[in-house]
Amino acid sequence: MKTIGTNLSLIILCLTLLLCFKVNSQEETKKVKIYKIWVELTDKTKQKGFLYAVDDLSLKIVSRKSLKDLNEITTINAKDIYKVYIKRRGKVWRNALKGMLGTAVVVELIMVSGGGGESWISNEVAAAATGVVFGAPIGALAGIRRKEFIIYGYDSVFKTKYEELDRYAMVKQSE
Repeated sequence: MKTIGTNLSLIILCLTLLLCFKVNSQEETKKVKIYKIWVELTDKTKQKGFLYAVDDLSLKIVSRKSLKDLNEITTINAKDIYKVYIKRRGKVWRNALKGMLGTAVVVELIMVSGGGGESWISNEVAAAATGVVFGAPIGALAGIRRKEFIIYGYDSVFKTKYEELDRYAMVKQSE
């Protein structure tokens, strides 16, 4: 019975490692990463949406991901921006999943290498439970954080942050 559990653990570990590699036979179209943006203006009002584009003196944001009309784009001048917060859409649940799977794999490796005696629960159940209880919340907390850019309404400060902000835009100016 012990060898069946060990063999099953090794099979699960091998399958997990094989799933880490991505192989494509065709050229893949590049997906656009979408970032949520919160802009605090110098008059203390706030705008939020998705970062569409950045140019030398302004940010362009859209309220919805699907852009059907160019009239939906809101342009905010650099001199009106006090702070900008950016976060990748869906980052919290992705990090929670990574934390859960990573913790489960580590616990499974520790339990398989430990070779302890009989237990009330199997190694797989213990690894999955540990991943859900500890890994998922830690991963989710890591994904909550937003990137902050402080502009203070100065064009010169905005220009220094331009390249970094452009990396987060749907439409890149530097390409």
